[in-house]
Amino acid sequence: MRIHRLFLLQVAGTAVQAFHAVTASRVAPPHHQADPRQLQALRPPTTIKQVASTQSWTEVPHTGDESTLTMVATREEQLVVEPEDDSKLMNVAMFNLIKCALGSGVLALPSGIAAMSDLKSTILPSALFLTVLGTVSAYTFYNVGRVCQQTGSKSMGEAWERQVGKDSKWIVSFATASLTFGCCLAYSIVVGDTFHSLATTTNLPLSRSAAHMLVTLGAMFPLCMLNNLASLAPVSVVGVIGTFLTVVFMGWRCMGPGYKAGGRLFATLAPALKPSFGIRGQGKALSSLVLVSMSALAFLIHFTAADFVNTFPKGEKQLKSFKTLTVKGFSWTVGLSVAVLAFGYLTFGGNAAGNILNNYASADVGATICRLLMGISVVGSFPFCLASCRAAVLDLMGRGGSTAATPRTNRMVSAGLLALVTSFALRLKDAGIVVAINGALMGSALNYIFPAVMLLKSGKTARWERNLNRSLIVIGVVMAMAGGTVSCLNAFAPHLLR
Repeated sequence: MRIHRLFLLQVAGTAVQAFHAVTASRVAPPHHQADPRQLQALRPPTTIKQVASTQSWTEVPHTGDESTLTMVATREEQLVVEPEDDSKLMNVAMFNLIKCALGSGVLALPSGIAAMSDLKSTILPSALFLTVLGTVSAYTFYNVGRVCQQTGSKSMGEAWERQVGKDSKWIVSFATASLTFGCCLAYSIVVGDTFHSLATTTNLPLSRSAAHMLVTLGAMFPLCMLNNLASLAPVSVVGVIGTFLTVVFMGWRCMGPGYKAGGRLFATLAPALKPSFGIRGQGKALSSLVLVSMSALAFLIHFTAADFVNTFPKGEKQLKSFKTLTVKGFSWTVGLSVAVLAFGYLTFGGNAAGNILNNYASADVGATICRLLMGISVVGSFPFCLASCRAAVLDLMGRGGSTAATPRTNRMVSAGLLALVTSFALRLKDAGIVVAINGALMGSALNYIFPAVMLLKSGKTARWERNLNRSLIVIGVVMAMAGGTVSCLNAFAPHLLR
């Protein structure tokens, strides 16, 4: 208990510092790449004064402290950020990276093990495997940033166009649209589950569909209609705090007696949600691809790589700083993901749900607090994800993305996408299915195949790295085909994998 208190104090201190940094700098990128106008809006209010000619400007925050942040813009509108405190910039960027990576997909990871086994001995190889996949994702994320830095690109799509070709750029746009639509669907399912559980806890007579529609129409729809999402930046803090507290809570419940047979909370669970170990044993080897598919989505933040690498001052140290950020940010992300995987599975075993918070009893106060925090985080993050989907759809339609479309067009497309997402979410009950299928098909392409293709096209790699990336392309293709098939079987014919 003393260790838990110390850990919570440390997390609280870090969160307070990050809150001041995030709300001051407003540089939190969304889970996937958003409208550039929204990213611009996340910067602090500034005044611009001419310092030399029409080609060079200095942007000074209203605080009056020119040494804190200087931005130099050229005719090509390239921004150079030169903060005085590099460590503060690194900490804020790392905080934002963790928030971007730890979306709703992390809550589905325990169900990935449950799809292939209900033996406790399965947790060790699964945790090691997840760590390896997280490391590979960190490498491919760094490669995307590398290519963007080398080509001066502001997005993964732009880097693809410059390295691979304009004619095939639609592939990236299609993958982005499909991926972000799937992420929006997973978010929407989590919203329905979370707020229905909260309504049940507070004895409100609301069905899952009613609770879902109430939150969608009352909160998510108005937020998605905003032209500027800058006011949602502090939600990043709530999301990270919620994730940390959820991990601590899950560890506490895993080691405590509450959910063990005969425990106080064990008897309150439905049979399908009660801990289950050693009943069906080990499933077929192919069933392990469900966890692989989920992992591809859990670590997928590659569309934000350009935003993160351009956060640092241009020059010799830019790529080195980005590499440090990648190592630190993914270390925390992988560590927290493994913790959720382990604590969730070791508590509920073969009955781990697609959203692990659904397994915990409605009478569990700690679970209620975690649901509330994660619910706020998901509702606040949803508009960013929908904006990314909208931009990709408009790009596929030949409208040039959200920045080229009128506000009215953006709102109409957002409303249509939200209605489509909600209609699917009202019928689907398991976010884990969406995460697995989406991760297998689109996650594998964006996580492994596309970064490797771009790096190989750059021609600036050693022989061993070229061979490694060729292997990643093959692995990505196999994972997309086999993982997608197995994920569909697990969703609709699970008996074939056992």
